[in-house]
Amino acid sequence: MAMRSIAMARRWRPAVVMEFGLRSFLRVQRGRLPLLRCAASAAQDDRSQDIDWSSWRAGGWQLTAENFRRSPLGAYWKDVPKHPLAADDFMGRQAIFSKLMALEPISKIFGPSQIHGLPTRHFFWGYSAQLDWQWRTGRLGDANGRISSDSWFGAMNYSLCVVPLAAALDAGLVSTKEVESVDFEEAERKEFAAARAEWVRFWRSLQSRAKEPEPLTTEEHDKLRAHVWTCHMSSLHAARPLYQALLEPLPLDERRFCEGWTCFVDLLAAIRFRTDLDFLFTTGAGYLPLQLPEDISRRHALDVQDWELQRMRQSTKVAQQVGRMSSYSLSLLVSLWRRATRRLHRRERAHEIVQELGRPEVKPQLMVAWSLYAILRLLGWFVWP
Repeated sequence: MAMRSIAMARRWRPAVVMEFGLRSFLRVQRGRLPLLRCAASAAQDDRSQDIDWSSWRAGGWQLTAENFRRSPLGAYWKDVPKHPLAADDFMGRQAIFSKLMALEPISKIFGPSQIHGLPTRHFFWGYSAQLDWQWRTGRLGDANGRISSDSWFGAMNYSLCVVPLAAALDAGLVSTKEVESVDFEEAERKEFAAARAEWVRFWRSLQSRAKEPEPLTTEEHDKLRAHVWTCHMSSLHAARPLYQALLEPLPLDERRFCEGWTCFVDLLAAIRFRTDLDFLFTTGAGYLPLQLPEDISRRHALDVQDWELQRMRQSTKVAQQVGRMSSYSLSLLVSLWRRATRRLHRRERAHEIVQELGRPEVKPQLMVAWSLYAILRLLGWFVWP
């Protein structure tokens, strides 16, 4: 990628500070919805895979091999190991995530539950799900699987995929030969030095923990997530000014959504939000807009129901408003979340509230009252331990 770096100049406007929408860091896209074909198996249309979109969005289903097959990831995941690691290709990046989740001896500390030989409690499953959504909605720039150098989402995802891989190489977890197909040119930029070093520290801490045979405890998983989110934010904070120029050509609504997407990271980090596959199936992937919410004509392509469309519109609006918050307002909101979820059992309850907000039985006309109820619970946690 040849992307020029420019200084960031962004004003954030206070808005919907108390809008509870962690599962609502959702996107809006202007443009056509691409045909959904796996780059590694172009003849296989994933619509024939009987994807359960409603359960994928809302959650509440059990993680089994059959249910995974009915998920968007399951539509092509068996082909991922066959694909070479690559920085500029959708399947190549999924192969990178697969490689990182399979790292030995680290993978064993995530427990015995596995899908396709990968631990289901690994945090990188959520990263794979985000990449899948970006590809399906055309935000990576090419329906055939190539990632455009003009894609803002593609560039930001590079910092969360290839940079961690480069750090794994630095930590000695992978050999140069194993990653010879990957373009590390961007990861070697000085702007990523601090983020890369943070990922190295993270990988080495896991290497040290892997010397013990027992799986991670609940408390250890919680501490691990704190370090993961530190690395995540370090990558994004380095990438935002580097790729700011890629935002400029985007429609205003999409640009505002992108800004909100990066702001929500601070909130998710504050509560150490889980991103493993078990949690993803329980809570759902959320109501990520598949195209412009107003473009109802294409919603049949991925089986969007009327009430789901309303959730997408609501979530998109929240994300755009959060993207216009001032830095001061955002920091206050982050402090509120961190204070309210300062104990492990509170962080787990925060996840439950997020899950409740996304359940399909909560109809659009009840969402305002339901959100207010969630906010009051959160404020109660702020006061009482």
